[in-house]
Amino acid sequence: SSGINAEYGGLTYSNPRKNFCQTQARHLTWETRRYLLLLEVISYRPDILILCEIDRFDFFEGKLRELGYKGRFIERPFSPCVDVPGEGQPDGCAIFYHGDRFSLADFHHRQLLNQMKHSTGSLAMATKLECIEDGASILVVASHLKGGPKTDQTRLEACQDLAAFVEEHSSPNDMVILGVDV
Repeated sequence: SSGINAEYGGLTYSNPRKNFCQTQARHLTWETRRYLLLLEVISYRPDILILCEIDRFDFFEGKLRELGYKGRFIERPFSPCVDVPGEGQPDGCAIFYHGDRFSLADFHHRQLLNQMKHSTGSLAMATKLECIEDGASILVVASHLKGGPKTDQTRLEACQDLAAFVEEHSSPNDMVILGVDV
């Protein structure tokens, strides 16, 4: 299917003690940021939207539903966001699609594993969509890989499992859209 507008972005709370040390704390509050983030997202009018590090799915799902979007959310395992004072909501990945353009055909998710079959602390989700206009099948995959120092091997093994996950859920004729926060 041609003419698909897809966008990607990360929308999580930032801890002023760890990130954005030159930014005033008042600019990082959810009350200040939420409608600015929503405005940024909808200004592109995407048909498909992948959000990583989203810790306010209910807000975005409610507002985007009013604009014709449907969405799915998967919580990141061992989310550090639950430890943020006054916040405490786990983050994860979300996939939204415009309901006038696509219908949901299938949905899968899982924690990504290392070679020893232990959790890497990363997740993957796949939403198979069918284009209403021409019946084309699109596999939309979102993933958030564990970051931080000394995680290169963990990320590599999570990427290998992510590739297997995509192969497991895609068909030869599927278009694949992959959004990953690395």
